[in-house]
Amino acid sequence: MNRIRLLATFFVGIFIGYTVATLSPSNKQNESGSVLEQQLNYSNINEKQPDIAYVNAPNSSKNISSPLADIVIDPSSRVTQVSTSSHQKLEAEYQQLDKAYLQSKRKISSLQRKLDEFDESNISTKQMEALVIEPFKNSIGNFVGAERNEIYNFHQEEEDLDWGYNMQNNISDFISTHYNANEVNLVSVICKQQRCELLIIQHVDEAWRKIVQDLGSQDWWKFRSSNSTSHNHPDLDSALAIYTFLAL
Repeated sequence: MNRIRLLATFFVGIFIGYTVATLSPSNKQNESGSVLEQQLNYSNINEKQPDIAYVNAPNSSKNISSPLADIVIDPSSRVTQVSTSSHQKLEAEYQQLDKAYLQSKRKISSLQRKLDEFDESNISTKQMEALVIEPFKNSIGNFVGAERNEIYNFHQEEEDLDWGYNMQNNISDFISTHYNANEVNLVSVICKQQRCELLIIQHVDEAWRKIVQDLGSQDWWKFRSSNSTSHNHPDLDSALAIYTFLAL
């Protein structure tokens, strides 16, 4: 009986002590202090970590950058400009040299033709006139010396179905589509082995000269020698019968 009372007294004492300890002002102060410390720490963390959205915003005042930062200088662009300028300059010089070279070739060809006129030919005028139709017989009969031989031999060669065929088409197509096409009549065009013979009737003055001038600017026009003779057409007023022989 005494032991039971002692045990009861002991448990009651423990309960009372626990209750007093729990309700003690110091514990409340510690707990409140702990809570306050946690709030301060959380506040410090927020202050140290600014709003990411604010910092990264394109219009944010904190997004300060130098105006030079947006200017990108590519050294290769200057090199490209210099290379392009040099290339254009060289291309212009090449065009001038090529033009001078062609003029020199024409002068040499002209001088050569004059020298060839002094050569004798075994081809008669009658043989030459038999190569073409009227009204071009008188024109072709005016050639003499080496030129006469070359034209005669040209007509003896076989038909050229490669270079000759393509060049005939180039010339006839260009003339037929030229803006002066209605002022001339291309009677015949024959091309063989890098040489061509053209028979033209010109109805308007200077029409054929304009066409020939434009022909010379075509990429496929590579002729270095051009021999032409002309005379009045016997049946057409103000018309010319023009015979032209071309060679590379």
